[in-house]
Amino acid sequence: MTQSAAASNDDAWNGRVEDDALLRGQGRFGDDVKPDGTLAAYFVRSPHAFAKIVRIDVAAAKSAPGVVAVLTATDLSDAHYHSISHGHPIPGRGGKTAVSPHRPSLAETRVMHVGEPVAMVVAKTAAAAQDAADKVVVDYEELSPVTDARAAVKQGAPQLWPEAPGNIGFDWTAPPDPEGKKQAALERAFKEAAHVVRVELVNQRLVVASLEARSATASYDAAAKQFMLRVGTQGVASVRGQIAGAMNIKPEELRLLTEDVGGAFGMKGWCYPEYVPMLHAARAVGKPIHWASTRSEAFVTDNQGRDSFWTVELALNSRGRFQALRVDCIGNLGAYFTGVAHFVFTTHVSGCLPTVYDIPHAQVNTRCVFKHAADGPLSRCRTAGGQLSDRARHRRGRRCHGDRCRRAAPAQFDQAREDSVHDGVRKHLRQRRVSGRLRAGAQGRRLPGIPRPQEGGEKARQAARHWHWLLP
Repeated sequence: MTQSAAASNDDAWNGRVEDDALLRGQGRFGDDVKPDGTLAAYFVRSPHAFAKIVRIDVAAAKSAPGVVAVLTATDLSDAHYHSISHGHPIPGRGGKTAVSPHRPSLAETRVMHVGEPVAMVVAKTAAAAQDAADKVVVDYEELSPVTDARAAVKQGAPQLWPEAPGNIGFDWTAPPDPEGKKQAALERAFKEAAHVVRVELVNQRLVVASLEARSATASYDAAAKQFMLRVGTQGVASVRGQIAGAMNIKPEELRLLTEDVGGAFGMKGWCYPEYVPMLHAARAVGKPIHWASTRSEAFVTDNQGRDSFWTVELALNSRGRFQALRVDCIGNLGAYFTGVAHFVFTTHVSGCLPTVYDIPHAQVNTRCVFKHAADGPLSRCRTAGGQLSDRARHRRGRRCHGDRCRRAAPAQFDQAREDSVHDGVRKHLRQRRVSGRLRAGAQGRRLPGIPRPQEGGEKARQAARHWHWLLP
């Protein structure tokens, strides 16, 4: 055997390696591994969506049984930590990038959403830490919050950040149109359209509710001058970079360890406020510190999904051909800007339009808005494309399945059909073709590449039902 052949065999995939341990209950999730002498952390959180912090009294908590330390923003101030999150700097309207307000790991003068951490208690046991947290007294001056992204952009709405007038953290449009020619063509297409249909869509707010809630174990090696955080993530390099940036340390001064992760769906890809004070305290007390989120905490602190409002308009000519598409979005960012939150409402959407449809003019306009809520979004949003095309067909009295074929760009449709329709379905389509024609909508049109009828069979007919949009 040659050396290259041996190397090839060594690199060959030998199957999944994680199943045996997981099936035997030997997985290593966040709450499964705690070094000897590990202390427990518990966070005092804001009960208000928007309020000023008047006073924090931790004296009673510090004297509670088993308590080792109690930290507030004041205790972290000498470390000069940076914001724990900021928006990725993609260009928006006019080349402007996202507004990324400072986000402290422990609230300083204001709380911006329910669940924002205000203080951290470290004790010998989790029960002792929670009991002591109940003794922390926080005086708030409650303010009027705005919890709906549509209300947040209205005149007179409470302003979250002075650097984001109108609560707009990122204003974006696509495609780029510096000279305004595309905008003019789009407006002309709508003005000259025989039909204009409009759909308004609400993408409801979602909580991830992962099978395993977030948890973390922080420690510090004084000899090596290195922090260590054992935490469930969706990529250790990215999260390490975020935490190191927030703590103003070099990435090599922080070791991040991720073992088994009990679900995430985008939620565990970021630096969260809890991690910085835990690492700070681990160095200060010289012992590991562990924290595990409760379900109640998770519902108000984990990054959440969707929460956006869409208005979509489609212009058609007298023959029902799509002439122009206009998409307007108001998307929720939460109280702070997290990483690629704006991607969900911008590039993730524009990259999907106009799909297989042949539309000469299309435009997406998005306003990413701050409001008093946990950060988001995580997941892509449902689109209005199907509803919009169905409404257009109903406006013209067309049958839905056929018109979808007719509006597709021919080259794209042919390729999609070649890629997706397997042999059994092809046979059934041949049987359904009458005199070389496959019905499309009320009129029918010939679809090139469908040969004369051949044998089919029940299995082929069953499979074809999954492709009913191709059939009359």
